[in-house]
Amino acid sequence: RAEQWLETAIASVEFVLTTFSPDGSYFEGLSYSEYTLRTSLAFCESHARNGGKIDWIKKANFEGMLDFMLSMQLGENEDGTPDIVNFSDARKSINPGAPSWIGKHTGNPVAQYVAENISLPRFFHDFIWFDASRPSSPPPASLKNVRNDLDWVLCRSGWEPNDGVLAFRSGGPCNHEHADRNHITYKIFGERLLTDLFGAAYDKRNSGWLIRQTEAHNAVLVDGRGCHYHDGNEGVNDTKSYATITEFEDHGDTVWWTSDASPAYLIENDHITKVIRTVIFSKPDVIVVLDQVRLHFAPQTMSAHFYPDNRDGAATLKTKDNTFIIARPQASLHGSVYSNADVAVTAGKLDVPLETGDFPRIELNTAPAYNHEILTVLRASPDGANPREITAKPIVGGWSIKGKHLALNIDTRRVVPSVTFI
Repeated sequence: RAEQWLETAIASVEFVLTTFSPDGSYFEGLSYSEYTLRTSLAFCESHARNGGKIDWIKKANFEGMLDFMLSMQLGENEDGTPDIVNFSDARKSINPGAPSWIGKHTGNPVAQYVAENISLPRFFHDFIWFDASRPSSPPPASLKNVRNDLDWVLCRSGWEPNDGVLAFRSGGPCNHEHADRNHITYKIFGERLLTDLFGAAYDKRNSGWLIRQTEAHNAVLVDGRGCHYHDGNEGVNDTKSYATITEFEDHGDTVWWTSDASPAYLIENDHITKVIRTVIFSKPDVIVVLDQVRLHFAPQTMSAHFYPDNRDGAATLKTKDNTFIIARPQASLHGSVYSNADVAVTAGKLDVPLETGDFPRIELNTAPAYNHEILTVLRASPDGANPREITAKPIVGGWSIKGKHLALNIDTRRVVPSVTFI
């Protein structure tokens, strides 16, 4: 039955390669793409060496996978290893085996850069397939602002450890996912000033299960509820939560987009008419976040959370009136909050036992209303330096934002806001 088993294996690998998007991105995140490639490419290599006639390199966009590996980078961890955008359960960067195999079969020199600079060897393929003599090229400039086929947005000022990286999770469901639509991760000056929390449990009976919920992300709650998430009876399978990038404009050092997460919230709350988030990133240190919620049937509250990395216990939070500061040892994030109604700016934390983790957060909370509009202006600065001066004020039909190297108006009268630079 060897031929039948071989046919089954070929069909399995061909199917697995179709789970990569046309642009090479992978729905479960970078860590799981590594696992998928490590196992699949081992078969492809063995099949070819044993007389197989399939040209596996044509079965998927392998060069696009290199772009995905690079776009998901988030500088370095404290120990110098690669840090990554850890949407869902992703934790680690790629291993050098996969990019080395891709480089061998495509001749793309970016593969060598990936293998040498953002990879850590852990398996025998990493040593067998790596070839130090291959040419290397740095990431192309086109990867500084990426909206991939998953509707994830990944923007950066550069590739050095202290450069600014902003990652945004829109898009659809996936295995290993969290209830994280419209969630933001931001790292600059070597600090995760807005982080995707680590330590989510795989078992719903564990307190760490809460880390999977919207409440544990840099996202919005309506009436205390977030995106749809399943009850955990089938582990960490995908949900029914969808969000969509409806606008995306790349102006180089300034990028903006709007994501509509209404379908993800509507499953849990039939009062929802609209839950959208507009983000403006003025590289490397200013982020403007506009959250809009519309309801019918009855007024409800709205909340927004901002979590810094606190795995080392070194994050501190301060609030005063409509402002807040998130401080880490090497950098701080200064926030100013504006709204169409009163909004309370306070410091709190995720309600889990200390053995699960200590997760402080900034909370923005409103009173019940049918329409909510909160504008948050975030400015990062290295330790000991002052942040860029940016001010915001309401204007007819929206908001005006002005400051050093940034001047724009946001028109909120449309179904989807528009941003005009002035």
